[in-house]
Amino acid sequence: MSSAAELPPERAEPTDGLPHVVVITGIGLAVGLALCLLAASWIYVARYNLPSARAAGPESSFQHAPHARTSIEHDWQAQDAAVRAHLDTYGWVDRAAGIVRIPINRAIDVLATDAPASPPKDHR
Repeated sequence: MSSAAELPPERAEPTDGLPHVVVITGIGLAVGLALCLLAASWIYVARYNLPSARAAGPESSFQHAPHARTSIEHDWQAQDAAVRAHLDTYGWVDRAAGIVRIPINRAIDVLATDAPASPPKDHR
């Protein structure tokens, strides 16, 4: 075997980071983050052309407050009224076949009173 004198000296890595390298890395990260935030804010303002909060006057505020209704809300209420009328009235589904529509509350009452006492048998 070889003696210890014949072996090359051990090269060990330092176990701790060098302080000046850690400080330089931290400063570089902080500067990079600040530049990214500045670029993002510049792009945001340029893209959306936002006026400052102090410059906003009555022309940019909502004029009609709670009295204004959007077209979606108006359409929603019209559709809801049509559905309610369909669920709460009598009418023909197919006059030739003799199929009628009855109000939903009446249909529930009929089903509740005509419910069989025992569960239906399996007809396999």
